[in-house]
Amino acid sequence: FLFFDSLKSIGIALQARNALRSCILSRGLQHTPLVAYFFWFSPAVVGAWLLRREFPHLRIVTRLHGGDLFPHQSLGGYLPFRFQRVDMADVYAPCSQRGTDFLANEGVAAKKLTCAYLGVPPVKALASATPGDEMQLLSCSFTAPVKRLPLMAQSLLAFAARHSHVALHWRHVGDGPQLEALKATADAAPPNLICTFHGGMSVDESREFFQGMQTGGLDGLINVSESEGLPVSMMEAQMAGLPVIGTDVGGVSEIVRPDTGILLPKDFTQDQFDSAVLRLRDWKKTEIREHIAQKASDRFSLDNYKNFIDEALWPQMRLSQAILEGAAPSR
Repeated sequence: FLFFDSLKSIGIALQARNALRSCILSRGLQHTPLVAYFFWFSPAVVGAWLLRREFPHLRIVTRLHGGDLFPHQSLGGYLPFRFQRVDMADVYAPCSQRGTDFLANEGVAAKKLTCAYLGVPPVKALASATPGDEMQLLSCSFTAPVKRLPLMAQSLLAFAARHSHVALHWRHVGDGPQLEALKATADAAPPNLICTFHGGMSVDESREFFQGMQTGGLDGLINVSESEGLPVSMMEAQMAGLPVIGTDVGGVSEIVRPDTGILLPKDFTQDQFDSAVLRLRDWKKTEIREHIAQKASDRFSLDNYKNFIDEALWPQMRLSQAILEGAAPSR
């Protein structure tokens, strides 16, 4: 498996190198400041790095998230070019502080590292809470194994069986290979648990859904993933004032703080899960939701993208120009 994955990664790198070279030459950009920006650290970054011999002024900036950053989040624990990547880019911009610290420990120079949070737009209105002790919980993800949605379903069914006085409605947004199995599991739910599967939605549709206007209120987002980068769904939920229950993996603890949600251990017990769900009943007040939304706006607004451009991309463009003019070394 590793041998063939390595060959595939090399092939992608060479394809990316050839495609980028063709783009530069066909557009006459050989003597123009150039920055190659990558949203993920993929073999395409390696392709850009291979072009440095031909175009020494080419600068490389890459974000990193989860599966492209942490070995344990990749299939078989293998990341192509993991130990060579520390010298391939000029700026490494993980989307979490945990990712930034991880790369620093792997040898990436501090001057090349910047933690660059993603951002989401403000909402039109905060999500309202459900009345009384009624509860509606939302999950939003592709139904991939890493999201552990079967575990979530089993935990919710067990919660409902142990707390028959709580009327609970679980709504899931997202499709994928495990969706039908989830629906089958939900068929065994006790009478006090309703499970609704809304399927896939566009970003705009899901953002509006998070505001609870279609559901009569929402009481929190729940995520029990085995691994994460920095989940945008959590940012969207908190921007709408929703508290978040999440497992303490990846950069989740950078979003889910004590005043914005509840962290669960990765290998949580049913008692820990039940306690977290019950605590959400205390997060229904408007002032709490306003506080959560303000915290999200402070840390995960769209201004993050402008700051990233100003602080990471434009300096590299200026450095590329300086290299062309012979005023700066190429490496």
